[in-house]
Amino acid sequence: MEAFSLAASLGGTEFGRPMTYQLTAALVQGLGGRIRQVRIDRLVAGAYAATVEVEGAGGIRQVDARPSDALNLAVLADAPIFAALEVVEDSQRRQEGDSAGAALLRRARDLPPMTVRRAGA
Repeated sequence: MEAFSLAASLGGTEFGRPMTYQLTAALVQGLGGRIRQVRIDRLVAGAYAATVEVEGAGGIRQVDARPSDALNLAVLADAPIFAALEVVEDSQRRQEGDSAGAALLRRARDLPPMTVRRAGA
């Protein structure tokens, strides 16, 4: 679902009602805050982790997040996205390896864009 939301935002897809990430971004803005930046900044137990930097009335706060959630918010808030060198290097190692996950990542690059249709359409 996170990838679908990200693809929809990047593709300019609009929904009749706010989706989760649109709601979250609107709440931050409605409270007078803004998402300053997103950092995919570390590995935790083999998984990537992110930090969303939010600025509001209470100052600047660092909020722990999953990278997929952080990327969705960054796109909606037009905030810069940064990746730590450790994360980039790990990603490259995974793509070059022979693991099932690495092979899936390599194949995903060549897949056609996803299309979602209503049932019976």
